[in-house]
Amino acid sequence: LELMQFLQGELAEFVAQGKLIIGICNGFQVLVRAKLLPDLSAESQQATLLTNDSGKYECRWTSLQVEQTNCVFTKGLQQQELMLPVAHAEGKFFVQEQQLAQLEERKQIVLRYVSNHEATQTYPHNPNGSLHAIAGLCDITGRVFGLMPHPERFIYSYQHPERTRKKVEPMGLRLFENAINYSCKS
Repeated sequence: LELMQFLQGELAEFVAQGKLIIGICNGFQVLVRAKLLPDLSAESQQATLLTNDSGKYECRWTSLQVEQTNCVFTKGLQQQELMLPVAHAEGKFFVQEQQLAQLEERKQIVLRYVSNHEATQTYPHNPNGSLHAIAGLCDITGRVFGLMPHPERFIYSYQHPERTRKKVEPMGLRLFENAINYSCKS
């Protein structure tokens, strides 16, 4: 708990300076525990990441819908579907209904698990049972981004499982390019 309080202060100061933070998988869990997501101004931790509904470690590719948000990392990707791998045992995003409504209203939900172009609660497409198929979210500034999928595992087209059947663009790389472009302009 003391470490989380330390991290919260240090990270909040970093964000206040206009800098970017991405928390992937366990990093997403840290951002939630340090209260940087979903809302830094909250008195207490509002969300958590729970054990997958399957009760096991899930390691595979998932389809995701990029939602319309102000997230710096997904700029230019809104309303697109992309594939990224997941690898986690505790990735089920959970929040109370009131906070969930706020996330929807504030457009903080960045990524959702999808099947046939629709958000899904159905396993295996939603690999952990996250509420409202949430795979990633950002803070209200769009500069703090937490997600369970691993974009760093798809920065080369040869990493995609369908690379021999069709041309694929390394979509994980796009998230990092957006961060670099933002940082170079700041």
